[in-house]
Amino acid sequence: MKTKVIVSADTGIEAIPMASIVSYLPSRICFSDCESYDSLLNMDFHQFNLRMKYDSLANPEIKGCKEEKLKEILDDLAKDGYERFYFILSNQKISYYKPLIEKYIHENKKVQSFYFQVKSEGFPVVYMAYEAQKLFELNKSIPEIEKMLSFLDANNTMYFFSLGEDKIPQIEKLIDSSLDPFEFENKNVVLHILKKNESSIVRLKEKNKTIAPYVDVFLLEMDGKKVIPFILYTDRFSKYTESLLKELEKSFPDMEIPIYEMPPYLSLKYGKFSCAIGYIVRYGK
Repeated sequence: MKTKVIVSADTGIEAIPMASIVSYLPSRICFSDCESYDSLLNMDFHQFNLRMKYDSLANPEIKGCKEEKLKEILDDLAKDGYERFYFILSNQKISYYKPLIEKYIHENKKVQSFYFQVKSEGFPVVYMAYEAQKLFELNKSIPEIEKMLSFLDANNTMYFFSLGEDKIPQIEKLIDSSLDPFEFENKNVVLHILKKNESSIVRLKEKNKTIAPYVDVFLLEMDGKKVIPFILYTDRFSKYTESLLKELEKSFPDMEIPIYEMPPYLSLKYGKFSCAIGYIVRYGK
């Protein structure tokens, strides 16, 4: 059956050109009952980050698309000849979308729907969807594809670097040009570590404490593994982002490091001006 893989836009897929073979359900950014945006359609990542920077009262929610938008997307795919939709979604997103999808399938009996509940988030999910779509096009079976997805879901790691806990100040203001970009003076630094889908927080409070050792540990973790390292950012040209990229380029000189804008969902969850470094272990290679 001709199958299309579909993910939620809160993975950041809208910012990733390579994922164009995968479809997505757009997320709504809701600042209030009367102010909402359809992600990159009406408010792009840059606009979102500016709003969060200058509006101290901003407290948006990231919601799924409405039923009529879902129907429009699936109708277009069905017209293109797709007979099966394979959704890679978090438990929360499955709870929201499944009743709407099942209603659509009931009304359009020529198509089928399948679900893979993913624990990962962000770029690893986009990569999983991309690999799954390629396997569907090679006529691989759903059990074969789910074996691959389960492996990737359990074998990716992200380190989120944030400053503070609630109000996240712009990173550049805290960096003295005479210091290593990973060093901060008299500031509380919060290091979010996501490892195999479990979250914990390490707070670094000592004066001039550096997070460079954590990056070293991260690089050691990858040593000997066939991995795809990546970076997510809220400010592409910050010293913080550049430093993370430089560290990875030294360790992977022959690889173009994937580096993408952090989706609003992640920047809200882990720090409004955070940055992430991560890797995905390659499946079967």
